Amino acid sequence: MQRLTTINEEIENLSKILNDTWPPGQRQGAKPATRFDVARQYYFNMTHVFFPDDFTNVRRHSEPELIDIMNIIDEIKAQTSSKHNSVLEHKGLVNGYRTFDLSRGMDYVIDMSLKDTSTGEKVIKRFQVCKPLGSVEFVPVPYVTESSRVNIILPIQETEIALAMEFLRNYNSLIMDRKEKTFLMPVLLYQYNSGSKGTNDVFGEVKNFVTKTASRYKNDDAKIQWVSVRLPESSKPVYVEDVQVLNFAVVDLALKKIGLESLCLILDVYCNITVDFLNRVRMNTIMNFQIFSPIPFRQYDPKISQINILDVNKNTGHFDNEEYKYISFYGKDYVYARKKCQNVIPLIRIDNDISNLLNDDHIHKGHIFEMFIKYQEKLHCMRATEMSLKIKYHELNERNRMDLFLGNQVQLAKMLMSKKEIMDRMG
Repeated sequence: MQRLTTINEEIENLSKILNDTWPPGQRQGAKPATRFDVARQYYFNMTHVFFPDDFTNVRRHSEPELIDIMNIIDEIKAQTSSKHNSVLEHKGLVNGYRTFDLSRGMDYVIDMSLKDTSTGEKVIKRFQVCKPLGSVEFVPVPYVTESSRVNIILPIQETEIALAMEFLRNYNSLIMDRKEKTFLMPVLLYQYNSGSKGTNDVFGEVKNFVTKTASRYKNDDAKIQWVSVRLPESSKPVYVEDVQVLNFAVVDLALKKIGLESLCLILDVYCNITVDFLNRVRMNTIMNFQIFSPIPFRQYDPKISQINILDVNKNTGHFDNEEYKYISFYGKDYVYARKKCQNVIPLIRIDNDISNLLNDDHIHKGHIFEMFIKYQEKLHCMRATEMSLKIKYHELNERNRMDLFLGNQVQLAKMLMSKKEIMDRMG
């Protein structure tokens, strides 16, 4: 009897501090300080989520999202059947809303269509479901410093020479002049029949600049050296945009020069980088533990936005969460995953092996990030917005891309209105 009294007192004391929260014992969501801090509520049905972000109207559920929704509906069915003695028959989802609170967890509001089997009447009932966060745990991470050398692999195509020279000049002034501990490797992608010697060398300007820069900084930590790759013969020019699997060929061949113990970073000629970005690459890329895939800030089309300066601003562009090509990793981690997927994408040891990739089964398999996800299960894959990685506007030819970065809604609307006015005047 005394034990029962003690338990009742404990229950009463706990009830005083619950403050009528739901579920009982679960903390309330954080109160937003301003209207900008209000947690977004997402509307969904069984197949799609609507307005998942500021730039997408509708998209299909990802597999984890769909599994989560199905589990919630199954639980609602079980609760309804138990409470109403199987009188109510489930007919389908009418409306679904979900909200994620960093301090509380995921809250769902579900409107379900039900049929009363005793009367035949259809009713709609609303259910509130909460998936609270579990206990927070600290993940032990190996110690890293900002003293590691960053080896930058920079593929350059014959159509990108002007952009490559601009990148090299900026890199020279921002990185090499500050004697940063880096090694830049421009990978020159020659077409099968392109000249590579003397005045006929299509990359002559790039080679001369790299050679002069290397001799100027030969006693410093900042290094630079080019390497050339001869692409196989084909009925039409071979470009990375069309044959994405070339990304693997470039890294396979470049690692032979760089080494397996090296920290590698994949960039392209459209990038603007800073020392701060390189330091974050060093801190977020950990051998045998983690790779880093920064989410870059991509510029809108300057012809539409009427803004030529590439600054992080809502009118200039926005962060491109569809971009995965920019990635940093250690050579040893790459080789481990690469060997496991060599039956899917053949290893490239010499230039002539690239011809093995030019078929319909391989050409669109070019995401190194995806390879790590599939074949390096023990590695963490970190994704984060990176304001110091800015991408100049260029046409995007990737398949299944939702955002082409032409401009924001206001800029596109102004362009359409101006076109309409011109057409009206001409008519």
